[in-house]
Amino acid sequence: MRFLIAFLCFTSLPIAIAMNASQTTTPAMNSSQSDELSRLRAESQSLKVKSDGLRDQERSWNRFYWGGSIAAVIVAGLLGGGIWLVGKFAANAGEEARPLEQRREGKEARIRELLDQIAEGEIAQAQEKAAIANLSAGKANERAGILEEEAAKERTRASQLEKDTGVLKEQNLKTESLLNAANESLEKEKLRRLELEKTLAPRELPLRTYDDGTTNVDDLTRFGHVGVVLEYAPDVEAVRTASNLGYLFDKAGWKVISANPSPSILFAGVKILAYDPSVEDENERNARGDRSWMGQEMRSLKVCETVQEWLLLNSWQADVGNAMGRASGPNEIIVQVGVKPSPYFEKGWIKRMRSEMESRNRNLAPNANNPSKKVKMETIEILGVSAGGPPEPKE
Repeated sequence: MRFLIAFLCFTSLPIAIAMNASQTTTPAMNSSQSDELSRLRAESQSLKVKSDGLRDQERSWNRFYWGGSIAAVIVAGLLGGGIWLVGKFAANAGEEARPLEQRREGKEARIRELLDQIAEGEIAQAQEKAAIANLSAGKANERAGILEEEAAKERTRASQLEKDTGVLKEQNLKTESLLNAANESLEKEKLRRLELEKTLAPRELPLRTYDDGTTNVDDLTRFGHVGVVLEYAPDVEAVRTASNLGYLFDKAGWKVISANPSPSILFAGVKILAYDPSVEDENERNARGDRSWMGQEMRSLKVCETVQEWLLLNSWQADVGNAMGRASGPNEIIVQVGVKPSPYFEKGWIKRMRSEMESRNRNLAPNANNPSKKVKMETIEILGVSAGGPPEPKE
């Protein structure tokens, strides 16, 4: 401390002497020098003001710069964290989806296995029936060949005897008649073979979409939402047919309420049963002055007749009946699918009557099977077909 005080005293003495010397030796300024000094001080002050203003701007912009840089770093950090979280969520979703996809693949494989089994069974049945048809056709061809050979022999003999007498000409005419009969018989055999093949094939009714935007189920759509109770015979072809109808009803905006096999269905073809309340229900509603059940019966019957006409136009056998008091709503119908009819084995008068009925109803449902419209697309969908179970109803 003492050293510091001595140092300061020692150094301050020369400084004071020098200052006194400078004050005594400074000469007096003249007027020109004073003006120049004032001017320089004013310019210096002006430059200082401008410099201070620019320094203030520099500090302001620097604050914006550093603030923006810090904000950018924070935003980049938040974006990076968000992207990392999204990636993490995506990875977790992928991990959770893998076992579900594996389970779905297993179920799809089982479905394909069941469909293959059903298809193999149907193919075996069709092959067996086709073998029978081929055997019948082979016999018919054999008979036609024999008749053709006999006719050729008769023609040869007739050409030789024609030169001799008119009797031989008459015999030649008989031979020609036999040949025509043989050709007619052969043609009938061909038609019967085609009819047999048609009988053996399963019933199919595709959804047709025409170029004008209409479909072959528009005649059903106009009735609005109708409930359908599907029942079918315990037969593979009947199950498949019921599934086909369920798909078309769904496309028409109707709802398949239930679909179950019924061992009591022993008939062939399709039956459509209209709403028919029980006698007790009718008496109860009549006592209340409610006659609405009559209109409900008539409307349900019209729906059933439209479905019948729609099926007849597609060469299906269909009949209309009453539900006979069965539990069903006024806006519901019961569709029973029996085994496929075998028109090949029907008597001739039955075939003629059925053909006349189809011709008579040909123009009743304009959208069901209109040959004047160009078909844009055909779709056949079978819902839930299985040998032992019903088609899956639509919710």
